[in-house]
Amino acid sequence: MEHSQDKQLTLAACLSDLQLWVAARDPLSVELQAQLLATPRLSLDHFHQQAPGADPIWLVGLWLARGIGDNLRCDLELAERLQRVQRILIELIAEDAAFSHVSEKRWFIAWDTFFFHLHSWYPGLGSAANKFLAQCDHTLQMLSGQDPAVCLQAIEDFNQQADRDLERAGRVAARIRDTELGQLKVQKAKRQVDETLNQWLAGSRLPDSVFTYIRHTMGPALQFYLINDRHQEWELWCDLLQSLCKMFEPNKSAEEQVQLHRQAPALGARLQSTKPPETCELQTYHHFMSDVLDGVDQLLAGALPDADIAPPMARENPAARLRSHRRDQEQHRLNCGDWLRFTNANEGDVRCQYLLQSPVSDELIFVNRLGHKVVQMSVGSFLEALDRRDAEPMANIKVFSTAMNKAVARLEYCHAEAKVKWQQQEKIKQQREAQLARERAERERAKAARQQANKAAREQALAEEKARLHRLKVEREQAELEARQALQAQREQAAAARIETLVTGMSADITDSDNHTERCTLAMIIPSTGKYIFFDQYQRKVNEWRREELMQQIMAGNIDFYDAEPGFDSRLEQIVFGQKRTQA
Repeated sequence: MEHSQDKQLTLAACLSDLQLWVAARDPLSVELQAQLLATPRLSLDHFHQQAPGADPIWLVGLWLARGIGDNLRCDLELAERLQRVQRILIELIAEDAAFSHVSEKRWFIAWDTFFFHLHSWYPGLGSAANKFLAQCDHTLQMLSGQDPAVCLQAIEDFNQQADRDLERAGRVAARIRDTELGQLKVQKAKRQVDETLNQWLAGSRLPDSVFTYIRHTMGPALQFYLINDRHQEWELWCDLLQSLCKMFEPNKSAEEQVQLHRQAPALGARLQSTKPPETCELQTYHHFMSDVLDGVDQLLAGALPDADIAPPMARENPAARLRSHRRDQEQHRLNCGDWLRFTNANEGDVRCQYLLQSPVSDELIFVNRLGHKVVQMSVGSFLEALDRRDAEPMANIKVFSTAMNKAVARLEYCHAEAKVKWQQQEKIKQQREAQLARERAERERAKAARQQANKAAREQALAEEKARLHRLKVEREQAELEARQALQAQREQAAAARIETLVTGMSADITDSDNHTERCTLAMIIPSTGKYIFFDQYQRKVNEWRREELMQQIMAGNIDFYDAEPGFDSRLEQIVFGQKRTQA
């Protein structure tokens, strides 16, 4: 909905015209509101049949409430509270015939956020669930019978508290994500250190104590440097240990012996001056340094340390990731922050967000609105749950904005249709009055003629009068036929104009012969064949019509088009990746 003064004035004018044409300004009772909300199809004609004399502004409120109920799939425990919210919004709309409040951007943001929090709540949140319900009940109590400004402030206060809870949940989820990624980092660091040490140690003739210390003590120290991104210390010790292992390589040539006598004292001095890693005990490190210096002295004296040539270390095969399901290799098509509802016969529904796919186990991890991990399963198990409808994606839309946009679009459409009817009725009324005036004048002339004529003349006049009345009847029927044809042409023109505005990606509510409404997306427009193809939210084709068939569906009221607002931003995704950028 456009948040502009021109749009506000246009809507107010449409409503004023409808009030004038239907001559209705009465309020609508709560009982009748509930009855109309339960009606499968709520049109302007049906509204005035069920509630004659009721102001059309109530119909706009009912459309808004119906749209919210259709777009919001909240937990059943919130059903009664949602009904209270719908009644409150109907009252607020009815009191704002000028659309001065509901056209404000702040109003849209507040209600969209409020319904998002209702959308993600479920009873399994424990004490936080009870706290949420208490805050919700307090807010609804504040909304009852209050000024729109007071209602808006109450909704924003509720959202502020709920947003703080989501921020805390985001921090908790970020720690889960960092833990999963940290495990992968540890595995990579161990593999890199093992490969590096194997490259250095294999073929060297280090003293046994030095070999053991490097393998079992310096190895974990190097892993520590990699895990904590301490690249400077990693490179320093890699250079020292590589030089040390190369020094103890057997079968040196004469040139290599010269280099050994030149480099050995400098290497020993570097080792003694270098600060030992934090993970090494000082006492064992000093023993290691003594053994290294003793071995260097033996090499300089021309003796070989009492040690065997180190063979290559056996490489550990990376643990094969367990594939527990035949469909684990398929794509899950989830993005971080996607909301889903998992159904469990014993524990009830669980509403959660997809966090990440574990880099260690390949399992999908889902967290609730508290940031707690509530579901962890393999890709194959998740895809099977989708097929069984045990897991269902939750619509990521702005509930209030979408419902209000649809209600406004229906108001404008009803105004255009009612205007055509009213103009045709006025034209027919004027034609009928003129026809009646001509008939009265003719009857008066005929009466005068009959009084002056003889019997034959009267009989002839009577025959002429019958013929004239027949012509008048034919003319009247022809005029009525032309009026109906003009009305039909207007409706066809309106439907054709609507089709011209259609683009792929637009949302539509399609109602079948059983009055079942399904939300679909206009997926394709094929100009060559004039076909319009609609898919549901699972990308399955629901219907396809040619242009003429689509016009008939629009004129029959079986399909409503509207432009849905973009998806609600995932706060969890923003927080997780926001913290990641801060840490980086």
